[in-house]
Amino acid sequence: MSPAYIVALVVGGVFALLLLGYASNQHEKHKLERARRRSELNERQMRLASLSDGLPGQYLHARLKQGLHELELQFVQEILKDEPDNKKIRLREEELRSRIAQGDSYQVANAVVGLHGEEQVREVRFQLESLYAQLRRAMQEGLLPADSCQQWLHYLQEQLVNLYLDFFHTAGQNHLQRGLPRQARLVFERAVGLIKRQKNLQPFGERLKAFETLLDKTNRIVMEHDQQAASQASELSESMSEETEDSWKKKQVYD
Repeated sequence: MSPAYIVALVVGGVFALLLLGYASNQHEKHKLERARRRSELNERQMRLASLSDGLPGQYLHARLKQGLHELELQFVQEILKDEPDNKKIRLREEELRSRIAQGDSYQVANAVVGLHGEEQVREVRFQLESLYAQLRRAMQEGLLPADSCQQWLHYLQEQLVNLYLDFFHTAGQNHLQRGLPRQARLVFERAVGLIKRQKNLQPFGERLKAFETLLDKTNRIVMEHDQQAASQASELSESMSEETEDSWKKKQVYD
């Protein structure tokens, strides 16, 4: 066996080992990428399902909810390509298809939720912002029609404002019922200020009128309270003055 042949065998063996190592590395890389993608799909599908079904009904409309179902269905179908025997995902696919098939007759089943505390407001805000991020990413990836998605993104921005307006309305009315008009006035002033800071006032025109009416009403109540307090203070002052005068007269008599 010639030296050249031996060298060729050694070089060939080294090349084969390198090729096998590269192939093995690429295989592992592909497996990791598939696992990462599968995990990401599952996370996005679960997150979208949670937001779609958990957001209070007053901040959703039927077409947006249908759009969320259509987006989630895309994730579900991708998951089923890797996990065709996943019964839970298969059932979710059937449920989503059934909802989408209802078309214009579809109605949002999410419950309307009253807002009674700032912690609750923060939770709903987080849901709205998370949904906004999900839709924005889907639009950038071409998973949803850009025109429809832009409308839904604008809608969600409006709902963030409506969320705080709903809270201000509830808080202000509660203050009025408890006989605290000054606190109510502060809340209604915040609501009016929030609306007027918006670049587009058109979606909030009716709410602005309603809050301005409440603010006027509350101002009148505060003025009435101030007048009553002033009247009571005046009566008390007169009473004290009369009592002092009577005491002085009695003192003069006894002296």
